[in-house]
Amino acid sequence: GLIPDYLIDAIQRMKLHDHIELTFKSGEVEQIYNVDCEPEWQFEKYAWQGTVTLTFDMDESITVGACCDNLVVQTGGGEPEPDDLYWVAETGSDISGDGTYANPWATLAYAATQATTPGDVIHVKAGTYNETQRINVAKGVSLVGDSTNIPKIISTYRDASYYAVWLADETVQDGNQSISYLHFDGSNYTAYGAIMISRRNNVDIHHCTISYFELWGVRFYVPNSVGELSPNYATGNSFRHNTVTNCAGYSSYGFGGCGIDGQEDFYIGYNDFTQKNTPGTNGMPIKAVNGIIRNGKIEHNNIYMNPFTSSEHWDFAIELWDCRGGVEIAYNYCEGSLDIGGRSNLRGVYAYSVWAHHNTFKQASQSLHEDTRGLIVEGTTNEYIIFEKNYVKNTCMGLQMGSLIAGASHNNIRISYNIFESLGLDDSQATNSKGWGLYWDDPSSTKTADSIIFLNNIFTAKVGTYSTMWGIQIPQVVATNIIIRNNIVLNFGYAPVYGRNNGDPGITCDILSIENNCFYGNGYSNVPRYGPDYTPTNNTTQNNIIADPTFVGGSPYSVMIQNSYKLQAGSPCINAGIDVGLTTDYDGQAVSDPPEIGAYEY
Repeated sequence: GLIPDYLIDAIQRMKLHDHIELTFKSGEVEQIYNVDCEPEWQFEKYAWQGTVTLTFDMDESITVGACCDNLVVQTGGGEPEPDDLYWVAETGSDISGDGTYANPWATLAYAATQATTPGDVIHVKAGTYNETQRINVAKGVSLVGDSTNIPKIISTYRDASYYAVWLADETVQDGNQSISYLHFDGSNYTAYGAIMISRRNNVDIHHCTISYFELWGVRFYVPNSVGELSPNYATGNSFRHNTVTNCAGYSSYGFGGCGIDGQEDFYIGYNDFTQKNTPGTNGMPIKAVNGIIRNGKIEHNNIYMNPFTSSEHWDFAIELWDCRGGVEIAYNYCEGSLDIGGRSNLRGVYAYSVWAHHNTFKQASQSLHEDTRGLIVEGTTNEYIIFEKNYVKNTCMGLQMGSLIAGASHNNIRISYNIFESLGLDDSQATNSKGWGLYWDDPSSTKTADSIIFLNNIFTAKVGTYSTMWGIQIPQVVATNIIIRNNIVLNFGYAPVYGRNNGDPGITCDILSIENNCFYGNGYSNVPRYGPDYTPTNNTTQNNIIADPTFVGGSPYSVMIQNSYKLQAGSPCINAGIDVGLTTDYDGQAVSDPPEIGAYEY
């Protein structure tokens, strides 16, 4: 049997773990105890004839549990090379090679035409390979490089199919394969894209480097019609522990370093994306073009995106379209924004459509363009989106919501326990007031918003020569159930909360709660302000504090760091909030009753 790559990867990262547990197809479970695995370890991953062989390059002893009668521990050597293991090397030959370790092939493109049986593994020895043809990888075939000296695959393949490596089927099929420990390079943007996984399940790409492809890095793809409500999905695909540099180009909508369309139960984690130098305009590091994705996780990625310069050069670090429930975005560091767009973002059978938490969305320095934002929600129908415990800094807008489409709706969106710091434009770019906590785009009485909820956030405007505008804007649509509680809003030049109808009398707000907030340093005497001919009905505005919240970091508030927004002893915000049903604060500390105003419990 073949011990899978993900187990090898887990063992490689172990240091003094209690035990390693192997479960075989027979159902037998075997354990190895007290193993000290150093980074230079070596692991023989093939097992046959009922015997498992582990070879560790270390001096420490290995204690084997009593259940492991067929587990053999030895110092080296072992069994002959299996029939399903093939090799590619710089010194190999596609003419006279037979794919063995001693007589390898010369190119991956040729090796992929020979190793086509599920379970086959093509190993690539250390070196540099120039590939001019597309590498067509059959179902069940894995590509593995040297983990200690990663091989570099330089592709100049450029054709209508776009991709240097091709894993594609006509209908959705099980791939059950991986690509690992390889460096794919597009030869200074000569090649269009690195890897396409089309209509294939359970493909794991890990510990790869992908650089300098013109349009795409990797794309997991199942085509669906625009607005399809019963989509086709591929399932179980993952992209982890990879490095992607300058692989997202742009057309009318932008391409991606890692693309996800028609995917469910997917995973994108622990990758490094840099998108700084693509010719022309940039695409997005993580991108859904046609979208329709569900039940997936995007976590612990580091993303460095060029700042916004124009509508043909957005700063989206992550752009997702048509999320159909259960999409979680967590613990990512992004120099760029999160855009949730497309046609419909629906929760389906899940608790939420999108849950973004514990992320950083920021600019490296103060924004130079008014369209920089932390979060954008712009789909036609958006529901059950949660944005909580995120840190947004140096953008002009903390959040932007709205849609260009008549009949659009935003429902059940919760923004809670976030810190929005230094919102506004750099003074070198400002010619008038710019800077908002929430900006509602595309006003119209043909659109609706219900249950838009702001709880325990901190919004701070930048300090500078030019003024900013408002903190939180009431949706410029037919709005109901707008709740603004326990927030701290500081230093906005116009007002802490603002509503208007933009000249359309059909734009209204019914059931508005502005309660137990702290407003300080804002314009219009720190009270909510409404435009002419706009009066919210069933408006409960009460128990708001106009006082310095006295953070431990002092002031000015726009030049602090996250933990500086904790409250000093004696702060008027301590125990001044209203119970909103949330249980932990920005730091994960239990919320008291009554809670504090702001993002931190005292």
